[in-house]
Amino acid sequence: MGHEKEAQATLLADASAQVEDKVWRAYGILQHARVLSGQDFMNLLSAVRLGCSLGLIDGLPLGFINQLMIVTQPSHLQAEARSDLSSADRDVRRAELVRRRWTEQRGLS
Repeated sequence: MGHEKEAQATLLADASAQVEDKVWRAYGILQHARVLSGQDFMNLLSAVRLGCSLGLIDGLPLGFINQLMIVTQPSHLQAEARSDLSSADRDVRRAELVRRRWTEQRGLS
């Protein structure tokens, strides 16, 4: 884990503005998106996770991020809907779920 922290510190030092921009863009998109594919969601959440690890984002526990990774999987979305969902419907429900959970979590901070 020490090597990961060193690599993150080097990344932040070498490309500070670009890293911060990527992190905060991802943060904003996750808060407001109306449609999120599984791949887009994972890419955005990974950027936010990096921001948390680098200390750029406060009040967003890694446990919350891990939970979002699980509950936004297709099988979980379909179980919550109690029906089969098309890919497009899952993408809409994923975005709704993320916005709702994000708002709840930020309200706790």
